[in-house]
Amino acid sequence: MGHGADQPGVAVSAASIANALATLCCRFGAPEEEATRRGRVRALLHSSRAFAEALDRFTRHAAPHARGEHCTSDMQPDTDALVQALSDWSMSVNSSAAVYRESSAGTRAKPARVADDAHLAMNS
Repeated sequence: MGHGADQPGVAVSAASIANALATLCCRFGAPEEEATRRGRVRALLHSSRAFAEALDRFTRHAAPHARGEHCTSDMQPDTDALVQALSDWSMSVNSSAAVYRESSAGTRAKPARVADDAHLAMNS
């Protein structure tokens, strides 16, 4: 990746996060659609954990620098890992959100159950 490299796909909106949350909470009646939903949800959870771990590692290694301590650690590998994890998470959120948007738009069967409270909480 290297210094200053832009990572494509690092953009996620509040609406996409809300739709991804709705995807987590809904169930589809058709087996193939439910399998798609579950696969995307698993990918979202995996990328969420990886992003949290990368952010934690970056923060732990950056803390001595922030305190003004003379450090010999190279932050570039942590920065590259964080950018990659953010990109992966962003793509997973958008992919999961698409499942819900497509179902809501009628291009897929309507979800059998959607936790509207969770969706409303994200938009308030």
